[in-house]
Amino acid sequence: MMHIRFTSLILALLLFSAVACAQDGVGVGSLSLFRNLVPAQQLEQQASVQYEDMMHKASAQHALATDKNAQLKRLCVFQTNLDTDSMPNWTVIPAQTGH
Repeated sequence: MMHIRFTSLILALLLFSAVACAQDGVGVGSLSLFRNLVPAQQLEQQASVQYEDMMHKASAQHALATDKNAQLKRLCVFQTNLDTDSMPNWTVIPAQTGH
């Protein structure tokens, strides 16, 4: 009886790993129909403007970490050591449709 349970567990794990390997990333469903209402370049530009505005406000409020901040230093070391070449590109850029 123990042998059957162990064998069933092994088969279940093998099946699960085969299914997991067949999928690339996490399924999020189909792309939104709204993604083409505003061109990606325009969204990127607006996001950049909003980011700069947020950074200026945070700087004026002295809410940004300085170069001497220990946590920021650790994050910078981590980011430097991160091998991004071996990571998949999660950004989906829609094809230029002339909008």
